[in-house]
Amino acid sequence: MSRVDVEGQLLAGETREDELTVGGARLVRTSHRLLVARPDGEPRFRAVDWPNVGAVERGTDAPTWALSSALQALVVGVVLVAFGVVAPVDGLTTDVTAPGGTGLEGTLAVVRQLLALVRLLDDALLLGGTAGVLVGLALVGYYAAAREPVVVVGVSGAEPVRLPADGGSVARVRAFLAEA
Repeated sequence: MSRVDVEGQLLAGETREDELTVGGARLVRTSHRLLVARPDGEPRFRAVDWPNVGAVERGTDAPTWALSSALQALVVGVVLVAFGVVAPVDGLTTDVTAPGGTGLEGTLAVVRQLLALVRLLDDALLLGGTAGVLVGLALVGYYAAAREPVVVVGVSGAEPVRLPADGGSVARVRAFLAEA
């Protein structure tokens, strides 16, 4: 982990005023800008002019794809389970019999097999719905486990600066920026 040379990033006439370390990231307050150096982050260095620095808030970094996928899986799972419970397909089919000697025994055997498959639809809906609900719950668990607290410094007209958070870091960053 190499340190970013903040002194080499100063503009002509710009003076360094103070520095704060938050979760491995360095915030440097200068006369013109807020400089953010994150040796292990992306981007490694960022400069924000003072008029563009916004509010400091607590936030989280988490994989949003997991939450949206969990929601989709849960909705599909609940719908399938509800349909499997509320609309029993077993009652919609009856045994088909043909009078003897008509020559339809082969055709009716195929129809009976198709009706047996339709009767299995209830079980398939319940199993598929249960699998969807379980996958959705697993994704919600992954989302909750992968969340990491961050300090979010708003930037007008650009992406906010996201810093790894530690205890009390939001209040420290607010106080640090308020001194500017």
